[in-house]
Amino acid sequence: MLKKLSLVIALLVVLTFAFTVTSFAGTPIGEYKNLLESLYQEAKEGEWGEAQELAYRLQAFFEKAEKEIKELNPKLYEESEEYLPKVLKYTSEKDMEELSEYYEKLIGAFPSSEKKEGFAGLFDSALIILREGFEAFLIIGALWAFLQKAGQEELKGSLVLGAVTGIAGSVVVAFFLLSAAGKTLPPAALEGLSSIIAAALLFYVSFWLLSKASTHRWEEFIKNTANQALIRKSYWSFFGVSFLAVFREGFETVLFYTALFHQVSPSGFWSGLISGTLGLTVLVFAIVKFGVKIPLRPFFLSTGILLYYLTIKFAGYGVHELAEIGWISETKIGNFGISFISFFPTLENLIVQGILLAIGIYGIGKILTNPSQAT
Repeated sequence: MLKKLSLVIALLVVLTFAFTVTSFAGTPIGEYKNLLESLYQEAKEGEWGEAQELAYRLQAFFEKAEKEIKELNPKLYEESEEYLPKVLKYTSEKDMEELSEYYEKLIGAFPSSEKKEGFAGLFDSALIILREGFEAFLIIGALWAFLQKAGQEELKGSLVLGAVTGIAGSVVVAFFLLSAAGKTLPPAALEGLSSIIAAALLFYVSFWLLSKASTHRWEEFIKNTANQALIRKSYWSFFGVSFLAVFREGFETVLFYTALFHQVSPSGFWSGLISGTLGLTVLVFAIVKFGVKIPLRPFFLSTGILLYYLTIKFAGYGVHELAEIGWISETKIGNFGISFISFFPTLENLIVQGILLAIGIYGIGKILTNPSQAT
């Protein structure tokens, strides 16, 4: 039964993310930028007639989409009000020197955090589903074994129903919340806020995992969870435990992938999701079919540390996105950046990610050096 459940979960994961994760590539901002770049390219090549034709189209497009651009990116709108008339003027006058100056100013106002190419993000994408899915399986599998040991075979069906309902419920709730947010917030704001929320959840999840790094603590957690439901000896008690365990994992997973989708390449995102799902399925199958044992301490320690890396990355991206649309201040401190942790050269990124890094080093170091965590 567990093998079938794991296959159902894997299938549902792939199908639900296909519906819940969306891209904002088709916004007016993208078309606005394409027209501006085309105009400048024609002017550089001396095709002033084509450039002037594009200038008319650009002006008409901006006037038509002005309200929407203002809502999507207030900072870009303000810069456009100042620099776009200059671009149009110097295109009309065929003044390449002045046009170049104001083009650079205007193009610099567009959001700079674009999706990466190739398979960027494959590892991050695979890690999320592998970690979240395996934790859900561990909890359900441990409860399953607990019921078998307690001679309560008739309650096993409640675990299966609770797990399937938890997956469906988490996806539905996350989908509606994200859809509602998408209708009320600019895309960049939704990207930024979802990344910040995901970072906060990952911060909690990382240290929760690390706190369960000893086999004794994990067994104690499962035993307490199961005992609370077994006291009632109720079908719905175990259904509730199973539902809540999987619902939490599912909701977190949808949110994490929503945040990640805007930071990596599409091929990296989907390749990682599929390979992570396949890896999870193989791992679960090996445990159920062949009794393969996974050492819990190394698993919890390694995945906890890797998820903390995503905490720092998501926080950095979220801060940058909110600064891009003017929701928070942005103080430049250089021209360098560290892409794999989404560090942008601003004081705000340095403070937020620096604090998270310091907390992570201290917390992980304390857990690793604490003798009580070793067993």
